[in-house]
Amino acid sequence: MYNGKTSVLCLRPLCTRETWRADQDMTVGALASCLIRLTSGRQLYLVHDDVMPGVAGVVQTFQEMLGDTILLPYDPSILLLTEALTSNYHVQAMRNVFILCSAAHVFNIFEQVRKKFLESSTVQWFVIVDEDLTEELQVLLREGTQVALVQRVTPQTAQLFSSRVNPYSQIRFYQVGSWTMGGECTNSHQVKGGLVPDLQQLYSDFQGRQLVVSTNNFWPFFKTETLQNGSVLSISGIDLSVINTLKETLNFTFVQSANKVQLII
Repeated sequence: MYNGKTSVLCLRPLCTRETWRADQDMTVGALASCLIRLTSGRQLYLVHDDVMPGVAGVVQTFQEMLGDTILLPYDPSILLLTEALTSNYHVQAMRNVFILCSAAHVFNIFEQVRKKFLESSTVQWFVIVDEDLTEELQVLLREGTQVALVQRVTPQTAQLFSSRVNPYSQIRFYQVGSWTMGGECTNSHQVKGGLVPDLQQLYSDFQGRQLVVSTNNFWPFFKTETLQNGSVLSISGIDLSVINTLKETLNFTFVQSANKVQLII
């Protein structure tokens, strides 16, 4: 027999889902608000799909913070994002790309970023996910991609990771802080060392990394001598003096091989 109870039972799951979405919008929006305060610049791009919740909350947060916001639905080719990032008509010098997508879509986005050489010192990436992607994502990154990975541990807490280059020239994620809903979104005691690396500070010490520079015998800039075993020895020159000065300042040494100088930085 049908009665009023049937309507109540049918509506309850709907109410629960709507409440859940509202909660997600509120918490992810609060998280995005905190992240924006840790960025430089106010030009915002939001790449989103239909899988991750909280998109409406992030959009509302962007609007309230009066940022120049561009919404980009997920596209496997990231064509619109590519056009936006390579355009010369962006308003701010620093662009901030927020990604709110499933893990598979996140991986594809950064595969495309690598393929299309979209790494730039003027683009910062903020990836909000519900699972640990540190190991899988870091192997897709190339130096110059500034990424903040935000892993939501619970609906109201998140761990903050920042991409860094280690002494072996590998991109690795390091945890730099945490976020808690209802707590104070601070960029001091909750985030250590910056959510996105300061490139000037990052490259003030190369930590013994190895870089490669090319040279030829062109006095007075570089005078080289090729030894019997085929190795190249730099003898003198203006550029050699510059490299030696940089070696002391930036913490590196260099070795030489045929047709190029290898800087071990």
